[in-house]
Amino acid sequence: MAIINFDFTKGEPTRFGGEPWPEGAYCPLRGEEHGAGHLVLWHTHAGLCLYDFERNGYDDSDFYMIVWNPEKGAPEDICFASTRGWSYPAYDSRPDATPDVLAAYEAWKVRQAEQRELDRRHAKATALREQHAAELAVCGLHGITLASLRRWKRTEHQDQWERAFKLLSSTRLRSKFRISLRDRAVAWLKDATPAYPSPYSRRQWEYI
Repeated sequence: MAIINFDFTKGEPTRFGGEPWPEGAYCPLRGEEHGAGHLVLWHTHAGLCLYDFERNGYDDSDFYMIVWNPEKGAPEDICFASTRGWSYPAYDSRPDATPDVLAAYEAWKVRQAEQRELDRRHAKATALREQHAAELAVCGLHGITLASLRRWKRTEHQDQWERAFKLLSSTRLRSKFRISLRDRAVAWLKDATPAYPSPYSRRQWEYI
């Protein structure tokens, strides 16, 4: 079984809008005695349905089928039923992927995982290059060595280091107090044998 589609007709040879009924459409329920339309069903995506899932909303739920698209070589999701309206016949839709489709889907997942790993590595490399360039810029701005800057980076907590580096990177400080904090760090970085493990006291870190 695949995705079950449905519509209604009062015996017209075509659907609303003049479109012909899909091949294989059939009418399991006739409604002449009630003056209602005839229920028409037909199946689509046979052999391509991988799995179904439900997406719950605040008031209603929508039911989706993950279907393999052979033209795109990738899966796509199709909403086949919903509690937003009458769609009971479609609830009997079931996954029916063939072994070839399942194999293609598994191969696609492998390629996606490989691409995510490549993207992760690329993003990490880009971030490292940008950080290196920013550190070199700070060193050139204050006349300090990259080695001393990175030594400080290794000894501070991540949050403290990020705040201190932002202070060192700023070229638009207006507060005399913050300028003095920045100059204190620069002097500490230029000292080959600093007396303290950090340029700031615990109290001073609160203002950085």
